[in-house]
Amino acid sequence: MSQTAKKHAMDPKLHPRAAPPGSRPSYIKWEQVKETCFSIIKGKQTPLFFKLVLFYPEELLSDFVRRTESSVSPGQVSGLCLNLRYDSSGLVLTTGTSLTVFTPDRSVERAWDDAVKKLLDSRGISFS
Repeated sequence: MSQTAKKHAMDPKLHPRAAPPGSRPSYIKWEQVKETCFSIIKGKQTPLFFKLVLFYPEELLSDFVRRTESSVSPGQVSGLCLNLRYDSSGLVLTTGTSLTVFTPDRSVERAWDDAVKKLLDSRGISFS
């Protein structure tokens, strides 16, 4: 049995407002790549593996952190992400938080986990 590998990569530098080197990166909006991603996934040969990393919109991040009533300030949270990884064993979603400080306070992480679970549930997507 032979397999043909085909690699697709989307570089955030393709974004028209890409950040200059050394500054905070600018990311491509999901709406801009959704069609391309779906065409790759639903093509004649479905992928053996793919990984997507989705970031919570930066302009909404401060409000999200404030709603958690955490000891962590909005300025200390540099990002919330959702990692999607597909391979032969299935699809795995993993939440991630990026803080600029170490803290034992996990309320932002728990709130992000809960928000993702609520989103999946509202879309009728089962998870464990």
